[in-house]
Amino acid sequence: QADKTNHDGETEVRGAKPATENESGYTGDTYCLGCEEMIKKGELIPALHDHDYGEDWETDEQSHWHECTCGVAADKGDHVGGEANCHERAVCDTCGKAYGRADKTNHDGETEVRGAKPATEYEDGYTGDTYCLGCNEKIAEGEVIPALHQHSFGSTWERDEDSHWHACKCSAQSDFAAHTYVNGICSVCGHIQRGGAADVPKTSDTFRYGLWAVHLLLSLSALACVLCIRKRSKA
Repeated sequence: QADKTNHDGETEVRGAKPATENESGYTGDTYCLGCEEMIKKGELIPALHDHDYGEDWETDEQSHWHECTCGVAADKGDHVGGEANCHERAVCDTCGKAYGRADKTNHDGETEVRGAKPATEYEDGYTGDTYCLGCNEKIAEGEVIPALHQHSFGSTWERDEDSHWHACKCSAQSDFAAHTYVNGICSVCGHIQRGGAADVPKTSDTFRYGLWAVHLLLSLSALACVLCIRKRSKA
């Protein structure tokens, strides 16, 4: 058999390419013309251009680099460091360019209280909500300020057909509860249950009772007069 490792005879260089100003060249690969096998690989020839990288950083959303006029990049790396807040993106510690997104949860700078209202005698006030002036978002809820009025509930029961209560002059109510009836009378406030056992009708019946009483008195007076006259007659 032929010895494929023992190349003799003519050779040929293929794929050679000269270097240019901005492009690398290649010495070419050496082939054996006897068997057409590549017997030596070529080498890269550096471009004739001497890179001159600018001092300013070139950037995109993720990274930064120094760039030569030929377009070749050096010192490329991802943005790092800095701190985003509610209205500004983080600034890269290396290239000084903003990257990423603002952090809506990181509020900094000035704040403003809005919607504050002082309490009055009968009306609650409000401390106001706090807003971040950087992003105009509300960052804290306010609190209710109780009205200045101190309730003074009367000792007399106020009532309607269903309930009773003690009232303040501001219309607030205390001790509100439903009536508790015993024999038609509320055991708490004394309210008489309509239609209950203690509800004596004040209608025309009462008027008739009064007429009967008047008639009885007149009859008794007439009888007394008659008796007086009889006594005088006998005398």
